[in-house]
Amino acid sequence: MAAVARLDRSDPGVGGDASDAPSGLPLRPDFGTQGTRDPASRELLSRRRPGKIYRYTAAIVLPDRKLSRPVKHRVFELAEQTVDWQQAGMPGHVAHDSAEKLDGAPSEGGTEYALTLTSEGEVDQQILNAYIASDYFPECLAGNPVDSQALAKVLSALNLVLTAHTSQTRIKIGRDDESKKHPDQRLFFDAPPPQDIGGGLTVREGFYVSVRPAHQQLMVNVNTCHAAFYKPQNFVNAMDEYRQFVNGGIGAFGTQVRVKTWHNNHIVMIQGISRENARQHKLYGGQFGRVTIEQYYERRLQGRAHRQQTCHGDAQRGLQAPKDNANEIVHRGLDMLGFRDQNPLLESFGIHVGTEMAVVPGRVLDKPGLTYSSDAPAAIDERASWNLRGLKFAVGARLDRWAVLVIQDGGQDDFRGAKDSILRSIVSGFREMCNKCGMQVQPLGEQAYGVARLPCRGYDRFRGDAIEEIERALRSLVEQIAPELVLVMLSSDDTAIYNGLKWLCDVKLDNQYFANVALKVNMKLGGINHTLDANSGAWLKNASTMIMGMDVTHPATGLSADGTPSIVAVVASIDEHFAQYPAILALRRSKVEIERDQGSGDNILMDMFISRFELYKARNKGELPKRVILFRDGVSESQYVQVRQYELREMKRAFEHFAPYQPKLSIVVCSKRHHTRFYPTKEEDAARDGNALPGTVVDRGITPAYEFDFFLQAHGGIKGTTRSTHYFVVHDENGFNADDLERVTNDLSYMFARATKAVSLISPAYWADIACERGRCYLHKLLMGGKDDGEAKEKGKKGKKRAEDSRVRESCGDVEDRCFRAELAG
Repeated sequence: MAAVARLDRSDPGVGGDASDAPSGLPLRPDFGTQGTRDPASRELLSRRRPGKIYRYTAAIVLPDRKLSRPVKHRVFELAEQTVDWQQAGMPGHVAHDSAEKLDGAPSEGGTEYALTLTSEGEVDQQILNAYIASDYFPECLAGNPVDSQALAKVLSALNLVLTAHTSQTRIKIGRDDESKKHPDQRLFFDAPPPQDIGGGLTVREGFYVSVRPAHQQLMVNVNTCHAAFYKPQNFVNAMDEYRQFVNGGIGAFGTQVRVKTWHNNHIVMIQGISRENARQHKLYGGQFGRVTIEQYYERRLQGRAHRQQTCHGDAQRGLQAPKDNANEIVHRGLDMLGFRDQNPLLESFGIHVGTEMAVVPGRVLDKPGLTYSSDAPAAIDERASWNLRGLKFAVGARLDRWAVLVIQDGGQDDFRGAKDSILRSIVSGFREMCNKCGMQVQPLGEQAYGVARLPCRGYDRFRGDAIEEIERALRSLVEQIAPELVLVMLSSDDTAIYNGLKWLCDVKLDNQYFANVALKVNMKLGGINHTLDANSGAWLKNASTMIMGMDVTHPATGLSADGTPSIVAVVASIDEHFAQYPAILALRRSKVEIERDQGSGDNILMDMFISRFELYKARNKGELPKRVILFRDGVSESQYVQVRQYELREMKRAFEHFAPYQPKLSIVVCSKRHHTRFYPTKEEDAARDGNALPGTVVDRGITPAYEFDFFLQAHGGIKGTTRSTHYFVVHDENGFNADDLERVTNDLSYMFARATKAVSLISPAYWADIACERGRCYLHKLLMGGKDDGEAKEKGKKGKKRAEDSRVRESCGDVEDRCFRAELAG
């Protein structure tokens, strides 16, 4: 991940109080000291102070035409070949964003574009120099934050320069956005050649690059990344490949993909796949009147319509072992990015990127102690995991009425029915394990077994008939024995059936339905699997504390139905055990991460917070917590201040509901969507798979000079290079020091009740993410862009939009009335 330039090798020694940092966020109080010291190598390399940079705005003028990004990039490419460009001395001294080339070369009689450059003057780097030199501390203590937009402008210019060298040899995903200090810039190359992964897709290897200011140094963050691209070929052939790959159905394949038409070399973007073919779909064809597509091209081109060819698309990340990942960055990465050898462009800007990873100080925190029934301790191994052998749940739940539903879907491995001997053996073993773990689970009678024989798969990818059959079987079980829990034995991993079950049991039947291990069952029934021992979680226990988690999930662009809402989830602990986190869900405007308009949100977030406090109050004899910590997941770095401005406001309004209630509140943003990786510098300090040890925390050397943040890898690696979670404090009234907050975060990472191991994301944030995924099951058809036959026949954009909006409102209304704002157990 890495590149960077160090201005000073001195060890950071930053101090401060609860005042705000230059960004207006809480100031870092100190650095952590607990744990075993373990230097870690990070993909960061040093660079010297840059020379002067001048910023220009570019305007490409073509009357009566809106230009696409590829056309703008091509205009810049052609401009570099002009005499004016050469005579102005611009080659080797100008960096611009030309992320993608178009096929073809300039031709006689082509369209002329006017490219105008307007100077904005010199980019003032003084603000950056002062920021990394800690010169803003007096201003921070006086309550005067730095101009974050001015700082982002400098970083934007540096990012543009660093990625300009490879502009002719790579594909770039992401924009250099001046509103973001750390834009998502991923560069993909033709070497090694793209690999075919099936379904009309290939995968390319590339690198992420971003400049990062740290204390007394400026760094370049580099990381390996992979992305899937549409394979250039005949578009209909690509669709056929995809159909074969997924065993039928086209879904949203090809949506927003650029294709080149054979007859005029125009590049257009596909908006969707029609249900009608070229002989059925009609359009107004100018002089030809209303004709089918086939007729239009036959008359216009005196021949038949030909097929089209695709360009490229979007990304998923690959996995590499830690050592391989580090070598890829330091060797091939620096060469491909132009950072190793003399780079004339970087030299002209006075920039030099070092060729070695930076070594930063890290610490390994002690594992917390966990106890089960009768204070029996859990034996936590070096991978931060343990097993239940010889242990019983701290609080075992009782299950008197439960049932088993067998799904038969025509598979070879289906159970033969309710009396299948293998089925009975599995159910018996499951019950014995639950009782062995400390639960009280009663035996089943014959009436507690049900069978749902599903109809054959048809053209409905959401399998509505099958879901109706499952509903009939579930209702029959409910009428006969009113089970507290139904154990569903699925026939396969059919997503439509799985999501349909969640929707049935949570929304329509309002009954818990599924568990496949004793951990989940005990938790769902109100039990407690394990707790922190007397020596762990000291800060949590010295005053009543509520730990909350929050996340928002959004519909996919190009895949989901227009107007499909986002889903927000809030979870919160209800007692001093920090084991149960009941959830509440609500709908939010489509693709809105942070609701800024207090009126448009209809007090939804405030009401969700209030509901968590009311539940806590009901479980604690009318008492409310004295301290509250909210772990907010899914927020980008550019939105930290917005969390303070808007979500903090809603939390304070929730406090006012219980006036004069004023607990101490802290808000911590947690994120795994970053490109920072750590590699142990010594083999003896690494885990068996080469990753950093569980509990590794880094809060200096690569972190901001002022803000309060740290990286924590609480878990043991499973595959590839382990990614730590970045925790960033955006509000703090509890007066945390670094050790206390890092310890609390590490301890709570061991309190995820579904597993006997530490997890990568702190438990409340993890539960909020799971709650969001549950909500996605309820809106599965909208999220997957499902349409009915009547809608496909709608004519005109307005008619389609009205049909889409109506369907969204109908679907969401049913979900919101029945389930959202309701209690969901983990």
